[in-house]
Amino acid sequence: MMAGKFHIVVEGQDDLRFLMEYLGHIGCPLPFACFKDLGGKSLLSGHVQTIRQKLDEETKVIVIHDADEDYAENRKETEGILGNLNVPLFLFPDNKSEGALEDLLEKIIIPEHKGIFVCFEDYIKCLKEKQNGYILPDMKGKIYAYKEAVGALKENPFNPHHWDFDNSALTPLKKFLTKHISGT
Repeated sequence: MMAGKFHIVVEGQDDLRFLMEYLGHIGCPLPFACFKDLGGKSLLSGHVQTIRQKLDEETKVIVIHDADEDYAENRKETEGILGNLNVPLFLFPDNKSEGALEDLLEKIIIPEHKGIFVCFEDYIKCLKEKQNGYILPDMKGKIYAYKEAVGALKENPFNPHHWDFDNSALTPLKKFLTKHISGT
């Protein structure tokens, strides 16, 4: 990939950490500037002026957010916020489906650790059976439990020893990053 200045606008700290590790894995020249959109796409409008300034400085800018429950609506809303700015947009998990970073992460866990999710599902089943009104963990909780179980919280949570960065589920993201960061 070609070296150059670029900014990646993300939703949160996990997105930032994951992308930094993944960009290193695919050979992106580091360091790169990256800033996050505190609180998700709802606050993206507060960064439009900064994005415009970066583009005026000939800095490449890309936006990577979660698709959440409605891919098409989220893309439309985010593109509306960005207006006429020529900024590439990628929506996790694969730039075409609903979901989030955590959905992508679930697909790229190391195969030998898939049993952790079986245990997690048993935990959720147990909570449901108790019928005490317990709040069931969401996908973020599931991924957190995985990172904790493999010891990733004590180190880099996206250490390649815990994630399959060559998994085909990452192909759409790799193509997007390669195209828009390298300029090819």
